[in-house]
Amino acid sequence: MTLKNSTATQMILKLVKERLWKAVSGSASFSSELGDIERFHDVTVVPYIYLCDKHSGGEIHQGGPVWPNWNKQYLARFSRDGHPVDTRPASPGDVQKTIDDLAIWGGPIAGHFGHDISDFSTRLLQSKLEFPEAKFLFSSKPELDVRQLSQTPKYFQEMLDWFDIQPEQTVIVSEPCRVHTLLVAQQAEQNWNMGPSEEYLGLLDAHVSTKFKPGHRQEMLFVSRAGVASHFAGEAYLEKLMEQTGTRVIRPENMPLFEQLREYMSTECLCFSEGSAIHGLQLLGRCVGEVHILTRRPKDRGRSGFAENFIAPRAKKLLYIEAARGIIHGVTPLGQPEVWNGLSVFREDCLLNYISRLNSKISKRWKQPDYLEHRDADVRRWINQASNHYVSTIAKSREMIISKLNQLQLGHLIPYARAKLTSS
Repeated sequence: MTLKNSTATQMILKLVKERLWKAVSGSASFSSELGDIERFHDVTVVPYIYLCDKHSGGEIHQGGPVWPNWNKQYLARFSRDGHPVDTRPASPGDVQKTIDDLAIWGGPIAGHFGHDISDFSTRLLQSKLEFPEAKFLFSSKPELDVRQLSQTPKYFQEMLDWFDIQPEQTVIVSEPCRVHTLLVAQQAEQNWNMGPSEEYLGLLDAHVSTKFKPGHRQEMLFVSRAGVASHFAGEAYLEKLMEQTGTRVIRPENMPLFEQLREYMSTECLCFSEGSAIHGLQLLGRCVGEVHILTRRPKDRGRSGFAENFIAPRAKKLLYIEAARGIIHGVTPLGQPEVWNGLSVFREDCLLNYISRLNSKISKRWKQPDYLEHRDADVRRWINQASNHYVSTIAKSREMIISKLNQLQLGHLIPYARAKLTSS
């Protein structure tokens, strides 16, 4: 499924020729099929005030480079669906630190796997290939206390390694600094509905071919969320049956990023429990087999399916299984439904119909009393966690949780929820 080495070489040589042409011509920017790499001088870069904070009353994105002529810098700024959604950072008064090396804007460090890959990683590959020796600048929020690369999440360091960005090339901006020459590539794909171009996929294909050699492909892999807080109630029971019947199961949060990607590209059929792990596919090109997604949350933002714009161009086939009957969740202090921290409940008939077509051995082993025992244990565990979370201090949040339990025919657990949520 990967490109031949000759094709990969041609792609990289093309970029090298363009880079050399740029150096010889002295052009401030050049146009390519992947978009422009823009060049700015004397740009101030600052830490983030807000980063993915819309749900808590903040901004989606405020920090990083203070681009000149802000309202005209559509390609350099952070966008979704083709429209800038960032807020101009305030220019600091006295900037003591300067960076004289040729630098590339790498993006924010959000501390969230899905956002760091989906929103903020898509400028990196083109930048690295066109300017392999430049410094890469990243910035984060002060409360995350990221001042050097070793303090970034492990997956972030592994992502840089995947793109061949060396530790010595990486600069973490933890205080305002002035950058003499700052380059920035366009976002190669954007949430929520803008997928990758053919040129970007070709670049990824070429890159993947330098990392992995074609080999045996396993038949199926289940990518589970049973080990994280927001998952399907009873998902560990599904894991158990899959493993008993010969299906490989992984919990990606326990694996190095490189090994996750190896699993994905060497599997004919990937079944994901909907979540951030899916964004790992954005580090790969068109080497992905079938992708099946057990949906956990309601559709929103006009999308027909979670991450469809990213996955469909990469996968041989994409299938969504409407596996959730609903989701137990509270509300934020602003009264917004906090579905991202919720616990989903299976539509058992839909799930069994899917797995019977997938592997009849699993459905034959399925025992409803065992599933219900696992489901209820997960619900109680989630309620315990919620009782230690701010949602338990908000009356509307407690009411929402009780209402959801009632809607999802989990009324027998309402007394337990009332006792835990009101005593916290």
